[in-house]
Amino acid sequence: CAESGQELVRLRNGNELTSACFSPNGTQLATAEHNIFGRETEDRAIRLWDLRAEGRQLRTLEGHASAAHSVSFSPDGNFIATGHLDGALWIWDTRRLRARGLLHV
Repeated sequence: CAESGQELVRLRNGNELTSACFSPNGTQLATAEHNIFGRETEDRAIRLWDLRAEGRQLRTLEGHASAAHSVSFSPDGNFIATGHLDGALWIWDTRRLRARGLLHV
């Protein structure tokens, strides 16, 4: 909490966090992360967390081919944009929890 400095939620999954963004209403957190710790399969996750439910993971957004290094909510909170090393920009629908579109920049 910003007022008290008290930790509200701790999210852990063993990956390197590359980006995080709060939803406009502050109830969700989107994270971009990837595995750098030598596991056999590389985890290139975009995760959506519910901050009202003690940080319960709502969904792992899947389909992208490379690790994301940026994540951002739209001003209305209905979409998440993720930027990837391969030049892809994914748009995710937060209501349906799936990819809405893919652009190459």
